[in-house]
Amino acid sequence: MEDSMKKRSAKTIFIETFLHLATHTDTDKITTKRIVEDSGLSLQTFYNHFKNKEDLILKWHNSETEALMAGIGSRDYAFCDAMRDYLEFYKSHGDVILNLIKNTHGQFSFLNHIAESSCRIMSLHICQQRGTAKLPADLDIQLRVYVVGLINIYPEWLTKYADMPTDDFIACLLDSAPEALKPYLR
Repeated sequence: MEDSMKKRSAKTIFIETFLHLATHTDTDKITTKRIVEDSGLSLQTFYNHFKNKEDLILKWHNSETEALMAGIGSRDYAFCDAMRDYLEFYKSHGDVILNLIKNTHGQFSFLNHIAESSCRIMSLHICQQRGTAKLPADLDIQLRVYVVGLINIYPEWLTKYADMPTDDFIACLLDSAPEALKPYLR
């Protein structure tokens, strides 16, 4: 194994291998076997870190986005800062993100995963601000509708609105939030 592979963890190597494959192969055509072969590592090592390809995808996305969202609410990191970083993450992985959105369906739909993950993170953030353990039903519904809209507009930002500056896009997203959510997003 070459020196650069020794310095990175097996988990990182598998994720990087998948990301490389996903830049030029439809994700529904990428198999665990192909990820393992291209990584130069063993199948058992893969299963030591992931249950399957979908688990790899979810762990990659969750680790990236949860790190971005973790700082929301600190003095120097507002919701719009997290949104900017999230969009920059999407832009830097645009080909992979669009591939995942286009080529994952049903139980493993990447859009469904993003929506659930984002709702969970944003709900926790709002609950912290409110000092409650759970959102009231009306606010929870508004949050879910807003998040599903956000998640579905991100791919269009990568394609249809690609020339729009990130801060202008964020301003549009924040302006489109339901009034009851706006105090928690600014």
